[in-house]
Amino acid sequence: MRSGRCLGLAATGLLLAFLVGLALSPTSVLEILEGHEGLVLVRLPIAPGQAFTLSYTHSMYEAQVHEVYRFEPGQGLVLDSVVSSPAALEYYALTQATPLPGGMARASGLGRPLGEVRVRVEGIGRPRLIHDGREIPLEGLVAEGQAVRLRIARVPRALMGLPRGAGESTSAPQHFSTPAQQ
Repeated sequence: MRSGRCLGLAATGLLLAFLVGLALSPTSVLEILEGHEGLVLVRLPIAPGQAFTLSYTHSMYEAQVHEVYRFEPGQGLVLDSVVSSPAALEYYALTQATPLPGGMARASGLGRPLGEVRVRVEGIGRPRLIHDGREIPLEGLVAEGQAVRLRIARVPRALMGLPRGAGESTSAPQHFSTPAQQ
């Protein structure tokens, strides 16, 4: 009876050690940071090679712009393609574009490593991320006219889903992970 109990305790100890190791193992995340102070506002899981889209309305042409970024280890965020009106693409000096239905065009195969991306959050542009099929509005995360930064970071898995601070509410939508205060 005693040896069975010792085996049970040993198995429980091994399982606990495994779970602690898993919680402390680093994972890649897409972070949305406040642009000036660098406070982490939202963390989203991301895998190498995984893409997400930054969508907004171009303020001068009033055209929808969809920038597709991909996470590449060692490079951070890489701009893969941009879909918008031909005039907006020309404004961005993206002159090699394929016409699409509805008066849009796609500049693809860009492969531009940017590391991180800065986005000004204004009501006219309504910037938002599309990540894993979910839309994340950037409005409301910072004050009108302020910027956010998008970057890749490695954090312990245990920090995913924790609130920014004890008793502090988050402005991020409830179905997204928010980080512990850094």
